[in-house]
Amino acid sequence: MKKIFVSIAILALLSTVVIVGQEATAQSIPKPAVPQFTVEYVDNSYYIEPTYGIDEYSGETVKTGGGYTYENKSIELKITNQPFTAYNDNDGHRINMYYQIQYKGHF
Repeated sequence: MKKIFVSIAILALLSTVVIVGQEATAQSIPKPAVPQFTVEYVDNSYYIEPTYGIDEYSGETVKTGGGYTYENKSIELKITNQPFTAYNDNDGHRINMYYQIQYKGHF
């Protein structure tokens, strides 16, 4: 009877140690805040100056290239990073923070 009581008491103590240990590690995981971001439509188009040369057969000045606008329009997304320190979890996995950004084309 005494052996059964002692073994039950030991199991009860071990189970509380395991539960307390899991709660302590669960509380140390940082909660990230909502990131601040801005979205901006930017027109970075530029004009390419025409280049001229002399036609070897007629001797006239002709346009050999350029003379058009190169369109470069894009959407810029700026995210203000929040403080986050990468860490290893209990299983040794590296925990980092990433942003997943998706968009849908005009088609």
